[in-house]
Amino acid sequence: MGDWSQAPLATLAKHIVDRHHSYLRTTLPSIAEKLEKVGHAHSDSRGPMLAKLAHTFRGLATELMQHMQKEEMILFLAINRLEEARRQGSPPPPAPGDTLNNPIRMMEHEHDNAGAALKAMREATSDYTLPAGACVTFGALYSQLEEMEADLHHHIHLENNILFPRAAELEKQAAG
Repeated sequence: MGDWSQAPLATLAKHIVDRHHSYLRTTLPSIAEKLEKVGHAHSDSRGPMLAKLAHTFRGLATELMQHMQKEEMILFLAINRLEEARRQGSPPPPAPGDTLNNPIRMMEHEHDNAGAALKAMREATSDYTLPAGACVTFGALYSQLEEMEADLHHHIHLENNILFPRAAELEKQAAG
């Protein structure tokens, strides 16, 4: 679907889970494996940079896994219930933290953290510029990191700029 601004919120949330969360659950372990291989193979020539990259990536991956679980189990579920209640003309169910704005703010803060980690990884790698003598796995690692970054930016855009504002507006309308 091209125009997510008109899709049901549940459809957009499902798309985010099926496309972006699923992608990350597959890609993060693959990147971690490549980082370990490249770290061993190039520790003499690129050890400090690779250690910094690995540290930043591990923090990002851990936060993303927890973040996705919170979205799926708390926020997206609450949004789906709110939309369903609205469709049925029922009163809105209680939101986690009294209002959707609280978990939304938390998710947006975590998105900012992810953006900072992506920026740090890009800086550590000189914008994913392969060093002389890099092996094929090194190239595959950088390519996969860039692909993940692009996907994550799109993923965050869908949430911050479309899903979250529309959900907050729906909650506001349902309240009064």
